[in-house]
Amino acid sequence: MAKEFFHAIAYRDGKYWVISFPDHQDLYTQAYTFKEVELMAKDVIHCAREIPISDIELAVTLYFDDNFETEEMLEFKESVKDFPNPSRWDYLWWGFTEFFRYGKHS
Repeated sequence: MAKEFFHAIAYRDGKYWVISFPDHQDLYTQAYTFKEVELMAKDVIHCAREIPISDIELAVTLYFDDNFETEEMLEFKESVKDFPNPSRWDYLWWGFTEFFRYGKHS
């Protein structure tokens, strides 16, 4: 089966990451940690659209406030430096560059 592409937007709101889908207004979810954003986004798509998680291709645009360099984010950035899958790093870098291209989420 061909993969289905979804674009998500995630931003921090208090203790949670809020995740929405611009092309699918009825889909939204939240994640407690940054590491859960992809998992929770794919899970809501899987549950709502009955698409197997393995058939979901996801791009996430991240928006940060002035305090985005949390301890969790710094630890995550350090952990991906040695990540064996370079495409995953490219995906993360794409999220950071999108932030700087479009500015902060208001």
